[in-house]
Amino acid sequence: MQSKALTNTDYSFLTNCDTPVGREDFFRLMVVHPSFGYCWDEVPAPTVTDTNAMAAVDAFVSTNGWDMQTDGIVFCSPLAPDKSKVIRGLPWTEIHSRKFPAVTHGGILYVFFTGWHYNNQGVAYNPKTNAFAPGFAAFKPIGQHWYVWAMTDDLWKGPQQYEGTNRQSAEQGAAANGSQPFSSDTNRTSSAAGSRR
Repeated sequence: MQSKALTNTDYSFLTNCDTPVGREDFFRLMVVHPSFGYCWDEVPAPTVTDTNAMAAVDAFVSTNGWDMQTDGIVFCSPLAPDKSKVIRGLPWTEIHSRKFPAVTHGGILYVFFTGWHYNNQGVAYNPKTNAFAPGFAAFKPIGQHWYVWAMTDDLWKGPQQYEGTNRQSAEQGAAANGSQPFSSDTNRTSSAAGSRR
């Protein structure tokens, strides 16, 4: 039996990284903005603090409510349908005009920045310090009720800290399980070398 070669498969995504536009697209997939760093926990506190800083967030929540993803599975489409919608106007000057997928669950707005497979990262707005949805490997506050968060497809658990308290999630003890850290604080060498872990 003779096999036929695929003739209509587009593999340009493999070669387009060699062009200036392709490199920029690839960079934007991995790094939201240079000032946000490369690792999940390098995102700065919001830089827009005027009276309209939260206008986009307020409008998003007013339109969609605080519980869009009712099954509790956030940004994990194989396990639950992705109900995210686009948000634009986040309170950071560097990314204020960019669009990002966002979803609410349990009183928290989750915004997806970058990732692949199940290794994702982003920010969350948690004004009432509600419990994070299951599946988040790490999260910590960065100011003004905003948090950075990370998900991984391995068993690593990083810091799971809530704003204004020393309270940590019940899963925090799992951080000492011997897995490789997923943090800029503990793995500067590999992040400088271009590796996420």
